[in-house]
Amino acid sequence: MGPSRWTPRTTSAVERMDAAAMLPGENGQQLTVTDYAPGDSYQLHVDSTFAIGRVATALLFLRAPEEGGELVFPRVEELFARSSVPRFDELGEAAGGLCNRSSGSLMIEPRVGRLVVFFSHDPMGRTLRPRSLHGSCPVRRGEKSIAQRFYQWHALGSANLLGDLIAQVEKARGKSWFVDWRVDGVAEEEAFLGP
Repeated sequence: MGPSRWTPRTTSAVERMDAAAMLPGENGQQLTVTDYAPGDSYQLHVDSTFAIGRVATALLFLRAPEEGGELVFPRVEELFARSSVPRFDELGEAAGGLCNRSSGSLMIEPRVGRLVVFFSHDPMGRTLRPRSLHGSCPVRRGEKSIAQRFYQWHALGSANLLGDLIAQVEKARGKSWFVDWRVDGVAEEEAFLGP
C-alpha cells in the first residue's frame, strides 16, 4: 500500500516504523498487510539478499490471536548442521519444535501495537545476519494481522550500488554470490559466516 492511499493513522504508524528502524522513509518499501487465520504460519526465511538490499524489517502487530502466531527467531547455530531450512511441521511440538517454549528460540508474542524491528545485514551491509532467520508460528486460535515495511540501504528508485558491486566482483571470481539456503545449506552458511 503506497503513501497516496494512507490514512492519517497509517501515516503515523509508518512514521513510527521509520523512526524505530532509524532509516529514512524514502528507503522504505511499500507497506504490506498480511492476515493469518487459524492454522496459518509462515515458514523460516530471511527478508534480504544482497541483490534485494533490504537492510531492516519493521513488523507491527495489528491484530493478535488468542493463541499462537508468535514471531520466532530460531537458534541458528543448531540449524546450520542441517542441509536445508527445516519446516515447522518437521519440528513439531513432539520433537521440541521451534514453536515450543522450551526450544530455546526467541519467540515474540503478538500484541496489538507491538512493533518489532530487526536487521538482515551488518551495519556496513556486507554480510547477511544469520540471526535474522525467522518465521511465524501457526495461529492456533483466533486471527492475526501484521503490517510490514522493508527498508533498503538505498533510496527507492536509486541503484543498489553495493549489490551491483558485489555481483560484479563475484562474477569476476567465477562465483555466484547468492545461494538460497533452502537449496544448499553449506554454501549459504559460508555466505552468512564466512569461509
